[in-house]
Amino acid sequence: MWNNEEVEFIINNYYGMEKKDLMKNLNRNWSSICHKAKRLKLKRDKKFTEIGNEKGRMYFKNNNPMLNPIYRNKALKKQKIIFSRASMTSIEKKVASFLDCLGIKYDFNKCVRTKKTFRFPDLKIKNLIIECDGEYWHRNRKQEDYERQLELEEVGYKVIRFTDKEIINNWEVVKKCILLELSQLEK
Repeated sequence: MWNNEEVEFIINNYYGMEKKDLMKNLNRNWSSICHKAKRLKLKRDKKFTEIGNEKGRMYFKNNNPMLNPIYRNKALKKQKIIFSRASMTSIEKKVASFLDCLGIKYDFNKCVRTKKTFRFPDLKIKNLIIECDGEYWHRNRKQEDYERQLELEEVGYKVIRFTDKEIINNWEVVKKCILLELSQLEK
C-alpha cells in the first residue's frame, strides 16, 4: 500500500530523479515503483531511459558470456549434444560404409543453416545431401520432408533421398545413383 506522501513524492520526482535515488527515498524496489507510476500514468524523462538503456547495452556487451571463449566452447559442445543423434541407423550405416569404401569424406547429422531455420541432414558431402528415410519415422511425414528438401535446395544443396526399402532391396541401384551424383559433384 502506498501512502499519500509516497504518491506525492513519486508524482513530483519520477520524471527527473535517477532510479537508485527513487528507490532509496521511497524504500521500495524498482518494479513496484514502475507499477505505481504506470497506474498513475507517469512516464520517465527520455534522457533517463536512454542512459539506462545505454548502460544496459554496455553491461551486456561487456558481460556477454558468449564472448568468453570458455563459456562459448561449453555452449557449443552442449548444443552438439542436444542437436545431434548419438548413432546412425542401420540404413545410414550402410550408405556411410559405402562412402568410406570410396574414401569420400562426409558429415553425419551436421547442422546446416537454411533461410528459415537449422536442419540436420543425414549425410552431407560438400553441397550434396543424402537422406535415408526409414519407413517408421518418415511414413507420415512426406509433406514435411518435401518442405525441408525445398529449404535445403533453396540455399544451394542438391538433395537425394532413399527409403529404407530402396537401400535394402535395391542396393546396387542406390550405389549407382550415389556414384552418379558424386561424379556430377566433382565437375
